[in-house]
Amino acid sequence: MKETAEKTPEELAYQEIAARVEEVRGRKFVPLFEWYVTMFSVIFSVALFVFPDFLQFTGSNTTNLYEIMLNLMPQHMWAFAFLIAGLVKSVGLLIKNTPMRTLGLVLSVFLYLIMTICYSVNFPAIGSIVFGLMTLFSGISVMIVKHTG
Repeated sequence: MKETAEKTPEELAYQEIAARVEEVRGRKFVPLFEWYVTMFSVIFSVALFVFPDFLQFTGSNTTNLYEIMLNLMPQHMWAFAFLIAGLVKSVGLLIKNTPMRTLGLVLSVFLYLIMTICYSVNFPAIGSIVFGLMTLFSGISVMIVKHTG
């Protein structure tokens, strides 16, 4: 069918918006979980090569991680802190509230960073790698939370 009239500015604006939406739909975002497990595998492999006694338990050279954590705050406070961070993220996802999701992720970054530091006292330790990556990817998630749902 042949168009007999020129398009109005509104129609052109709608077409431009539709083209942008299609462009965004066509983008593929790398799943953060795949980044996480890939980086964990590579970093853990490097740690095992660099520190040949990584998996050897040497009781005299290690400190009690849980004692360090309990010096920071009692166990029930740790439980409440992780529960609050998890609930804030969950409720934010359920009600599609980006600021609430961001707050939950920021709380997680803070908690995982503390855990990373606690585990790093015994470096090399697998916990320092796990919680370090959780800190990193929670931080990345804060920046891209508005593009996910």
